Amino acid sequence: MGLSEVVRHNREIINAARRENYARNREKEQNRLKKWRADHPDLVREQNRRRKAATNAKYPEKREAIQARIRKFRADHPEKVREYNQRAYRKHRQKILMRAKRYAKENPHVVAGTQAKIRAIKMGAALGDLVVIGQWQKAIRAMKWVRCHWCGTKVTGRKVQFDHVVALAKGGAHSIANLCVSCRECNQRKNARVIADWVVDGQAFLAL
Repeated sequence: MGLSEVVRHNREIINAARRENYARNREKEQNRLKKWRADHPDLVREQNRRRKAATNAKYPEKREAIQARIRKFRADHPEKVREYNQRAYRKHRQKILMRAKRYAKENPHVVAGTQAKIRAIKMGAALGDLVVIGQWQKAIRAMKWVRCHWCGTKVTGRKVQFDHVVALAKGGAHSIANLCVSCRECNQRKNARVIADWVVDGQAFLAL
């Protein structure tokens, strides 16, 4: 038996003995490990860093297998996944909310489009090309100034709102043909009213 085989054989024997000892004294070993980690935070951080670096280095070649294993676990254990997500949200709630607020501020067109899509689906409204809608809204947001479709007031692109000409509640579609730019005041005042009532209220209906 070569030296490498002897080392491998001895390592297997030692590891098996360690596993057996851990199984017999699980609670004691866990307490010992917790104490060691509390006493050596720098070593723990270094171990975690090396472990993460090793995992990241191997991930590209094992990506498909890892993702397939994760998908299978989620499909087989939906309750465990739900409980884990709930625990993670409770633990990191403030961080998650701050990240969501920052994303909404940096991508208002994406958030607004998502919210409108959800409302349209809930109401059973027809959906247009969501990619085209998103691109159009992003282009409007990037403009320095735009005019409200209803009253003609100049609004900055970042503050403009998108209104359904025929409200979703009245059977309107969430499509590029049924969307217009609006100032905040007009969007709130019009709400779900039909065009005839809105024009009677003193607003000028502009051509799309």
